Amino acid sequence: MKSFKILFLHLFVVIQFCNAQETPYKYIVKADSVQKILSKYSVQDLQKVLLLNDFARFSNHCLQFKKGLIATKQARELSKKLNYKNGEVQYYRTMDDLFRDNILSFYYRKQADWLSTEQEKKESAQNRNSKNLVWPINLDQKKVLSQLTNALLYFEQIKDKEMQANIQILMGWSYAMLQKPKESMTTLLKSLSLFKELNDTYPIFLLSTFEMSNFNYKGKPEEAHKIEVELVKMISTIKDKKLLALLSLPMADNYSTAGRFSLAIEYYIKSATALEEDIHIEDKDLLGDIYSGIAGCYESMNNQSKAFEYFTKRERLFKKMNDTVKIYDAYGTLVFPLIQLKRYKEARKYMALTSQEPNKKLATYIVARNNDANGQIEMTQGNYAAAIPFFNTALDLFMKDNKSVTPFIYCYLSECYQKVNSLPKALDNGILAYNESKNYAIKRIELKSSLLLSRIYEQNGQKDDAFKYLKIYQQLKDASDDLDASNRLANVEIQSILEKSKLEIEKIDKQRLDKEAENKNQRWWIFTIAAALFSTMVLLFILYRNNKNKQKANNLLSQQKEEINIQKNKVELTLTELKSTQSQLIQSEKMASLGELTAGIAHEIQNPLNFVNNFSEVNTELLEEMNEELDKGNYVEVKQIAKDVLENEQKINYHGKRADGIVKGMLQHSRSSSGIKEPTDINKLADEYLRLAYHGLRAKDKSFNATMKTDYDETVGKINIIPQDMGRVILNLITNAFYVVDEKKKLIAEGYEPTVFVSTKKVGDTVQVIVKDNGNGIPQKVLDKIFQPFFTTKPTGKGTGLGLSLSYDIVKAHGGELLVETKEGEGSEFIIHLPI
Repeated sequence: MKSFKILFLHLFVVIQFCNAQETPYKYIVKADSVQKILSKYSVQDLQKVLLLNDFARFSNHCLQFKKGLIATKQARELSKKLNYKNGEVQYYRTMDDLFRDNILSFYYRKQADWLSTEQEKKESAQNRNSKNLVWPINLDQKKVLSQLTNALLYFEQIKDKEMQANIQILMGWSYAMLQKPKESMTTLLKSLSLFKELNDTYPIFLLSTFEMSNFNYKGKPEEAHKIEVELVKMISTIKDKKLLALLSLPMADNYSTAGRFSLAIEYYIKSATALEEDIHIEDKDLLGDIYSGIAGCYESMNNQSKAFEYFTKRERLFKKMNDTVKIYDAYGTLVFPLIQLKRYKEARKYMALTSQEPNKKLATYIVARNNDANGQIEMTQGNYAAAIPFFNTALDLFMKDNKSVTPFIYCYLSECYQKVNSLPKALDNGILAYNESKNYAIKRIELKSSLLLSRIYEQNGQKDDAFKYLKIYQQLKDASDDLDASNRLANVEIQSILEKSKLEIEKIDKQRLDKEAENKNQRWWIFTIAAALFSTMVLLFILYRNNKNKQKANNLLSQQKEEINIQKNKVELTLTELKSTQSQLIQSEKMASLGELTAGIAHEIQNPLNFVNNFSEVNTELLEEMNEELDKGNYVEVKQIAKDVLENEQKINYHGKRADGIVKGMLQHSRSSSGIKEPTDINKLADEYLRLAYHGLRAKDKSFNATMKTDYDETVGKINIIPQDMGRVILNLITNAFYVVDEKKKLIAEGYEPTVFVSTKKVGDTVQVIVKDNGNGIPQKVLDKIFQPFFTTKPTGKGTGLGLSLSYDIVKAHGGELLVETKEGEGSEFIIHLPI
């Protein structure tokens, strides 16, 4: 039962009932009444189209689907015959009603909204109360399946594939309601196959997302990925803006559910952009949902300012459209980002606005949510005792109205009780938070509550339980980190496919235009020759056509097979190119790091070599002078010169040994990493790489200059690290710091002193290595991306985007953390935390 719900939860929505249930018998009476009118109505006009749609809707509601769908088909065909454009709108409205808020209901509703005119709305008002009909509560799904099967057999006989495809979807839904997932997915896949034959883009796309989810559920990620690539390519070819808006939305929802938030935001924005260019009143709910989806992704990424931005867009949209119903929900969504941003006064203003919600059915929920918000305000300000009553009130109300929120409240209560040292209550609420978060699959609360329980048990002296929950927390965190890494790589691959698809489309368009120009020149000759030979070719054409049909069938099969092979090769080539590019960029980063080391070594060794050369030249001159004095017999002067020569030889020997020491030291630090940790003086290592980085940059750019400040904690001592790897990290951070202060100096010539500060500090059982600069800082909009592979803010050719990514991985491999603190316009501070 549980696995069935997980698989199909995203396929279907709960049916909403806004009126009292009407009996199927009442609909049978209404259907019979309209049928009697139709039997006497012989005129083929617009009124008959409306009557047929009336009859179809009433028939469907009393589960006579065969009659209903036949009438729907007849109404549509008559509309086309009469060239009655609003007849297509009526068709979409009938199909929307038939699907009962299921899968394709949204698609048919939006098609009707976009095609509708004022004239159509007036005509629809004449329909015999067949709008907004209410489906019976607790439909007999076995009876529904029986009637749908009967309708399917009829449309199979007349070979109407479109109706067959729609019926298969409805049957899939009924199988799902009967808890038969295998039969449900089988019928949905049959429907997908039919829609592919019809080349109906939206149903193909939507059903393919279900197939992709099914493969993921069955543990076949490779098959799911193939479908994902096909869907990405499909979207990239869509030029119709409204269709693009519809297709991007389920793609975004899928990425959001999978935790791939950056791609989800990209597709949400594609959908929003298409709607914003030509916004209509009927699109406001859809656009509002998209803004909410974007904000939700940013909340999951802990980017509260961007979440607030899109929730604000949603509020402004509903105000612009004078939506007096959903505006109160929009007010409510603004509250919690404002709390996280510590803008408590504004948060309370929106809480007061939500309290004015006119729908009294939501009163309990709103009071619960406002108590939750008040509790969070108190808690974020450290007033834990004051927060507890608010959370308890919210919990009591949510238990009646919305239990899915309770894991959050339990977690807040557990944290508050821990802070006020009420450990039994902290444990009780922590355990409830952990268990309920598992039931509702809320991973972040499951992660947070497991760590919280570990700390509470440790505080309570229960070491075994503390270790148990700490182990659970670590397992959850490792799984989350693995998923994040996997998603990052998948996102890079999808972006690569998008770029290649775009280039392929541009190439195909160019070839098409070239071909059309060529065909235009040839067309005149073809028509001329065809006219001359027409009478002769008629007989040959009849004979040729029969043979051609056979060949065409064979060619079509060959082309399809060839196309499959081509697409397969393209995907394999894409993967190969991506791996090659990644390898080249990593090698480039290594070479850049080697260049920095080489420049520094060259500068360090130059000074002693200059001394050796200078004293050697002086000794040569002294020896020549000694020979002259010997010839003169001036032995006193000869002895003095000999003494000078010996002193110079000692200096040559000293500086030679100094150069030898530098070379040995640099070879030690620049050799390939053995991967073995060894006790290392971190202060000495940081100071050496500070000098190397500075002299390396000075060697490349004589105009470069910066102030270096150090503050090394002498109590740090030696720590176990891989010195070569950690040296690369420190070198990368210092080189980046020198680069940003130099860039700022180029912009601000006067009154600015470029400074890089390197320090170490022992904090508890960790050692911090801090690299700080007074550059321009890192913009907030890119702060979340700086540790991602291949991301760089440097100009093209000056950075590979792998330095910080590799540094982050090296520090993580040492069991540490690499953090960044920044303030725009003032500078950045990178902090390496290493365990002792």
